[in-house]
Amino acid sequence: MHSADVTSLAYSPDGRVLASGNSNSKVYLRDARTGADLHIFIGHTSEARCIAYSPDGKTFASGSSDGTVLLWDLTILDINQ
Repeated sequence: MHSADVTSLAYSPDGRVLASGNSNSKVYLRDARTGADLHIFIGHTSEARCIAYSPDGKTFASGSSDGTVLLWDLTILDINQ
């Protein structure tokens, strides 16, 4: 559950997962059908303002008002190195 204002939303290409950013800098993944939490990504130092999935749904990018864009690998649930 978000403990801060939601600032961005994006569905995965298959529509099964909803990614949401918020004002406390975290990005949440939730099951789009049930709303169950799947994972919380931590990496920004300010609010996550935008989210975009890759066409294959294996990665997504999140942009923050701290000036960073992070590329997340959904196969390992971490920042893409």
